[in-house]
Amino acid sequence: MEWISVHSNLEENLKEDKYKSYFEFKVEFDKLQQKFEQEAPTGMNKDQAWKEYSQQIFALAAECISRKAEDFNNGQQRIMTQKLELLEKELSTKKKDYETEKEQLYHQIHQFERERGYAKAQENSTKEAIDNLRIQKEKYEKLYNETIERGRDREDKIESEGKAKISDLETKLEKMRSETLSKTVDLEKRNALLEQEMVFVRRENEEIKKKCDAHENEKRELILSLRQKESYIEECKKELAQAQFGKTQDINQLKIELERKINEVKSFLKIPI
Repeated sequence: MEWISVHSNLEENLKEDKYKSYFEFKVEFDKLQQKFEQEAPTGMNKDQAWKEYSQQIFALAAECISRKAEDFNNGQQRIMTQKLELLEKELSTKKKDYETEKEQLYHQIHQFERERGYAKAQENSTKEAIDNLRIQKEKYEKLYNETIERGRDREDKIESEGKAKISDLETKLEKMRSETLSKTVDLEKRNALLEQEMVFVRRENEEIKKKCDAHENEKRELILSLRQKESYIEECKKELAQAQFGKTQDINQLKIELERKINEVKSFLKIPI
């Protein structure tokens, strides 16, 4: 063991986390074993010494690999939790914006109703001009009814589309929550399995290599999955922005149309008898 202590730096490298993977450690271990067999003093019990050292160093390697895997999994879980929180905040903001736009549209319709009531009151106070203005009155009422109907249809459409978007986002959010929970459970199961596999690492070095390969593949798949979800969230943001832009244009157009009708009514009321 004294010869190994002098010629080996495996334990120091493991404690300082200098190995990026199990395979780097295994290459250094094999080199040390070959050197030990060729250069260790012949007077010592080489087989027993090497067996004891192997058990000790593989136990340390198992502990370091397990800790490194746990740190990685915890980091991934924190990232996924943060993304979910951001998506929930964005959904809450979109809901508030939709309610504000809906309230503004209701206010515009009610304002136009009040203007119409005022026009009808003016009509009752000027009965002598009814015969001369009846044709124009009917025209304005028809335009008004058509405007109100279009406004209500547009409101129903905007409300329906908004609810559909919100429902779709809520469904996607719930799906992401389920996937995140499933991933977390899978990660916990893999950690437990990894701890069990570490018990056999002293006797089955090749089996540990296969497990590490599988873990690297799972890590790449998880990173790919996270990138796909990030891309999907960006697409949702673009769709919401496009829907918001469309609703803003429709509301602006309706405002222009309502203002024009109100000006026509005002002009109508100023016609001399």
